[in-house]
Amino acid sequence: MFKKAGQSYNRNKHLKLKRDRMFVEISEAKTAGILVRDLKNNSKPLNTIAQNLKDQNIKCVVLTYLENKEPFNSSLSDLALSNKDINWLGKITKEEIRKFINSSFDYLICINTFPFLPFENILAQSKAKCRLG
Repeated sequence: MFKKAGQSYNRNKHLKLKRDRMFVEISEAKTAGILVRDLKNNSKPLNTIAQNLKDQNIKCVVLTYLENKEPFNSSLSDLALSNKDINWLGKITKEEIRKFINSSFDYLICINTFPFLPFENILAQSKAKCRLG
């Protein structure tokens, strides 16, 4: 109960952040971050998006959320986030995920079928120029 309340508080705090966002022409983009929660059901769209970006010489970094017992598949994803990497306030404690959030991607793409609080927090904190999803 406390964890959910803390995460909600943290989300509201991040939503008040004002980040400079802009549209970046795909021909000018050099980097993209991709957030995906359900890797099993979203591997085909993830592969399609990642391959299209790579075909345009855009470097992609994929961050996957893993359920507790789900194994990490490094062939589809570069980084993994799980509940143990999020404190009760919803703050991400894993350093490599913090670096992902602070990266100034040209595009940050979220492949998700319903709202997911950790990804909403990442999207709100992100320094990406353009967010999709």
